[in-house]
This record gives sequence, structure tokens and C-alpha cells, in this order.
Amino acid sequence: MQIQDIAKRLPTKIEVPIIGFDTETFLIGESGEVPRLVCGTFSMPDVEPSSLFSQKLISISSHHLEKTLLLDPMDTVKQFKMILSLSKAIIAIHNAKFDLLVLIEEDPSLLPIIMKALKEGRIVCTSVAQAMMNAALPSQYGQRTTSLLDSIKPYLSPEKSSQLEALKKGEEIDDTMAQLVLEGIEAPAIKKKTQSIRTSYGDLIDIPISQWSAKAVEYAKEDALFVKALFFSQSSKNASYFKENGQAFLEDLPRQTYADFVLAYASTYTGFFVDKTFHEVVNQNLTIQQRDLGERLVSKNMLIKAKSGEYTIPQQNLKDLYVDIYKQLNVPEKDWKKTKGGAIATDEEATEYITYLMASQNAEKFKDVLETLELLDEYKDVTKQKNTYLKNFTKAFACDDQRLRYRFQGYGAATGRTTSSEPNLQNLPRNGFVRNCLRAEQGSILGLCDYSNAEMRTLSQIHIDEGRDSILAKKYMEHAEFDPHLFVSAQFCGVTYEQAMDYYADKKHPLYKELKEKRNLAKVLNFGLAGGLGSVSFISYAKGYGFKGDAILKPQQVNKLIADWMGVYPEMKEYFQIKTKNAPNNYFLNDIFRKKISWLATHKAMYAFPRSNRYRFCDSYTNACNTPFQGMASDGAKNALIMVFEECILKPNSPLFGCQIVCFIHDEIIIEIPVDDIDDQHYTKQGKDAVDRLAQLMKLGMEIMTPNIPAVCETTLSYRWDKEAHSPTNQDRQQVYVSKVDQKKI
Repeated sequence: MQIQDIAKRLPTKIEVPIIGFDTETFLIGESGEVPRLVCGTFSMPDVEPSSLFSQKLISISSHHLEKTLLLDPMDTVKQFKMILSLSKAIIAIHNAKFDLLVLIEEDPSLLPIIMKALKEGRIVCTSVAQAMMNAALPSQYGQRTTSLLDSIKPYLSPEKSSQLEALKKGEEIDDTMAQLVLEGIEAPAIKKKTQSIRTSYGDLIDIPISQWSAKAVEYAKEDALFVKALFFSQSSKNASYFKENGQAFLEDLPRQTYADFVLAYASTYTGFFVDKTFHEVVNQNLTIQQRDLGERLVSKNMLIKAKSGEYTIPQQNLKDLYVDIYKQLNVPEKDWKKTKGGAIATDEEATEYITYLMASQNAEKFKDVLETLELLDEYKDVTKQKNTYLKNFTKAFACDDQRLRYRFQGYGAATGRTTSSEPNLQNLPRNGFVRNCLRAEQGSILGLCDYSNAEMRTLSQIHIDEGRDSILAKKYMEHAEFDPHLFVSAQFCGVTYEQAMDYYADKKHPLYKELKEKRNLAKVLNFGLAGGLGSVSFISYAKGYGFKGDAILKPQQVNKLIADWMGVYPEMKEYFQIKTKNAPNNYFLNDIFRKKISWLATHKAMYAFPRSNRYRFCDSYTNACNTPFQGMASDGAKNALIMVFEECILKPNSPLFGCQIVCFIHDEIIIEIPVDDIDDQHYTKQGKDAVDRLAQLMKLGMEIMTPNIPAVCETTLSYRWDKEAHSPTNQDRQQVYVSKVDQKKI
């Protein structure tokens, strides 16, 4: 069955003009750079569309008779420009950020045109749409969607879903994606796609499309039809939910699509410069650390060394150790952590559990075992730094500009939070020198700006939105620079907050050391407990902040700390109670939009973000606790990302014009700033002006989501990415931090 035959089966009435779009490209190389465009496909309406889609994306009732255009690179760019400049159509693209970057790589003049269309909501991404719906729908909560095939699945019958799984594995089946996607409108099947065609378009770059094989033409045309049909299905489901429940799951889709594009532009188009010389030094040091730790663990029978010199973890030895510990602790076998297959579990959760048991019963007796497990964790960490991060950094050396291309998912988590991969620059090791390999190019510096306690501030806003009295919110409203960690520390030390600020500013004060130690503990409590962590999980969480070895927290100690923390912020008791309500008819009202949020008897709930109008179906207690403030912080940070990006690209009078976003870490934006005014003391006015504007926009973006709670941002200038970076100001200039790496002190 040909494409034209599908088109003949489509209804002819349309309420909203949608154009499906897709590109075929060269394969993405090892460097991860944006590939070259080979052709573009447009699934076009037959007549000029009459209107934009409605405010809440309540979409079409049927399809319009379509024509499908397959164009070479030059004509693809011309057609894309014409659609955005001359019509009011909406362009639906699956994984839009990729296709948009491919177009910009072909013709950079498209960038401002695309940005304008994204801001107007005229380009939407079906993969982002599906991620948003999966997060909201009870049947799909929390799923990640990264491919067209995965997006199709929620719309299929069980039989079709099984066929889809077979298709994903490359098995021979009769159905195709076309039938799977268009199942709801009774479209017939067409020839299924073949892997060989998909990966060989680069070979066609110098061949006129008129001379392509029928299969190559059909394959290229299919996806534009698929994407359009998928968006019809998504928007129809969105419309039905709005009609039934007043919930428009895709209302925030245009903004989320825009943020997803900005992150891709930063990570895949711009990239982050890698210092090759220092990379080699760090790699050598980690190799030595890995070998030393490996030999120590070999002596404890926790590693096996092969003739090649490689180390492997003998899982059976670890299982035997865990069984022995369970027996020594008299833990009933029914309470042992096991895999689904019934074997002894040795994963992170099991290790967390067994560490908790040893610490709670007799930490001294198991001191050697605890030290061995920590040594094994350290070995895994060093190995990860070397094999995951440094290895991925080498992709930069295949690029002419020596910049690392990595990946972002703008809607990577069900809360709306972003995720990063290849490698994950949002979760670089806190210790060591891995992040120091990333730096600004010659003639530029890094500007780093992060929110001060972003999620504590959004938690405060949630308390206000839900109508409860909150000490935390009150303190922030009284003083924007309020330190919630020092506040807890002061309570634990028996002094007032005002006294604690004075004592903490004086390193010679007798209480300084105790305040500092308890502030570090308070930071773990504030960040961990608000998200609903229990005592077992909290002990493991605290290890990441240095509470391990002799300093590991004991269960009895944690229980008291939780009670004391709840005494400092009593509003959290009601917050947690709301999250555990389980009666089907119980509800609470969103004070801003008066939307009822129903709580199910199974402890599951639909949460509505108050100002971005997104939704999340919370399937667990910790998700219900964590979702509101983490999602709100994500919304505010994405606002800021878009504002910063627009000034970097579109505003010649802005201090940010010509700067580039190179990384985003949830509550921090890193930009690369071209400067030529650095003095011999490393002070610069250009750099200060840029980060000052960056901070202004970040504050503005966040406060759209936290109108009652002030946002505070802290700025730093540095030559390379360094957690120790700090840069004092001197009137209208700010100092660029010189890392120890560059001071020759390592």
C-alpha cells in the first residue's frame, strides 16, 4: 500500500492546521555533532489552514486530505521558512530538537525564525508531548519516551502493542508503524521500514530525489505522516481528558518544546570545550587510584584480577558475604533482599538495606565489613569517573573545535525535571578533577549562576499555595537571603538565628565549628526529608554528604533528627499528612486555580502544577512529596533558560549577546562569555555585566513560578568548571577564579 492510498482514507474536515515534518540525515558520528541534512518531508494540508489551535491545545476532530512533500536540503530550508513566515500552521515534529538543529546546521539563518515560532507555540514536539502525557496518565505514569515507537504504544490494543515490541526488536512482522499509529482512523498497512534504508541516506546526498528508489522515497515520506497522526492522537486524548476532568495535559507543551530545544542547542550544537592535556593527567591519576583500590579489594576477596590487569567483582563472593551478615544479624530469610529470580540481591538498594542493619545493631562489630563496602563503593566511583566520564570526554577530540557534544532530555523526569546523558553532566563527581577538564575556550571565560536553595524556596511557595502557615515561607518573605540550613543548625545548637549568623561569620568563635557541622547535617535533612525519605533511605542519602565510615548515621540517631527537624519546620507535618491521605473522596484545593486534586485509595494522586498547568500522576508517597517543589523549580529554571538563550542570540544591546549556554544543572546555568578586558589581577567588567544580567533573568524566570517567595542567585566567573570557584567583585568588575589546576598546585 502506497502513501497516497493512506491519504485517500483520511477524512477531509480539519479544525486546526497541523503539518507533520521529518528529516533524513547522515548517520550521527562518534563525535556526536549534528549530522548533515539529506532531505526533509512535509505532510501538508491541501488548503491554507484557517486558525491556530486553541488555548489548551484541544485539537482537531478529524484529518484533512494531505499531500506529502519530499525535498532536497535547499528546498527543505526554503519550504520550512515559507511555512513559518507565510502561514499560521503548526509544525509537529517527533524529537523536534534534533530536526531543528539539523536545519540550523544546514542554514544558520533559520535560528531566529525557529526561535520565534517556538515562542509562539507553532512548533510542537510529539516526544515531549508523550513524556508529559505519560507523566500525567494513571496508565502510563512516569514513563520515559525517547522514540516514535515508544510514543505510539499508549494508543494501541494489547495485540498491537505486542507487535510493536516485535518491530522494535527487528523481527519480521506484517504490520508497520503506519498501521500502528493510524489504527484509530482505520488506515491500512503499508510496507514496513527497513534498517538498511534508514542508515543509508548519506549515500544519496549527490543523487537527485527523482532518481531514488521507491523504498527510499516511501521511507522518507512515512515519518511526516506518522508524526502528524501521532499528534492527532495525543491531542484528541488531551481533548477528551479536558472535556471529562478539566485537565489539559498538553497546555504547557509549547514552552516545554522550546526549553528542550534550548538544551539541545547548548549541548549538541554548541558543546563544552574539553582541556585535552588536563584530561590526560586526570586519566592517569584515576588509573593509579583504580589500581591501588583494586589491589586492596583483591586482598579482601572482593575483586578478581585477570591476566590482562582488569578487575571484576565476584558477585558470588558478595552474595556469600551478605548471607553471612544476614545470619549474624539473625535476620529471617523472608526479610533478605533478593532478586526477582530469588537470588541474593547485591545492588544499591540491597547494600543500603544491609548497611542500615549493621549500623543499627552493632556498627563496631561490623566495622571492617562497612569499611570494605565503602572501599568497594569508592572503587566503583573511580571506575565510573574513568570509564563513563573521561571516556565520553574523548568524543570532543574528534571535533575540530574540541568541544564535547552530549545529550539533554528536557522532560527527562516525570516531575518535568531535565536529565543529561552521554555523559551526564548534571551528576559529575563532587570530588576529584573530572569537571575541571571542562573549561572555556581561549579568549572566553565561564559564567556560572545558580539559585540559592531553589527547592527550599519552591517548597515555601507550595506551602503558601496550599494555604498553610509556614515558618520557612515566612522567613524567606522577611529576608530574601535567609539560610534555611543555618536556621536548623541554630535550633540544634540552642541559639537564635541572629546569633548563629554572627557566630558563623566568625571562624574564631567557640560555636563556629559546631554550627558548621550541624549546618552540613541540616542541609542533608532539608534536602532529603522534604522529599519523603525514610530512615533507611536517609542513611544512604547522607553518605553522599560525607556521613559514612565512623561518621555513618545510626537509625536511632536518624529518628531523633527527623523528629527535631519536624520541630523546626512544623508545617511539614501537615504537608506529609496530605500526601498520605488515602480516602477516595478526600481532596484539597489549589488556592490559585481552585482545581480539585483527587487522592485515590491506593495512595496515588494527580498533581497539578499551579502556574505552569502541567500534571503528574504520583504513584508513590515519595513522588507525591517530591513532585510539587521539584517540578516548580524545574518550571522556573526553564523559564530562565529560554530568557537567557533569547538574549544571547537576539538582543545585541544585552551584555549576554554573543555568549553561549554550555550547560544546565537543574538550578544552575553555565555560559561561555567572550571577553577582552581581563586585567593582570583577573578582573573583568564584561564578565561581570554578563553574569549580572544572567542572574537578573534567572531571578525573573523563577519568580514567575514563586510570586510570593524571592529568588536569589549567586554568580561566579572562572576559566574552567570548578566546584571551588569563587570570584569577588570590585565595584564594576569581578574577578575570574583561577583553579588550582591552573595554579600548578596539583
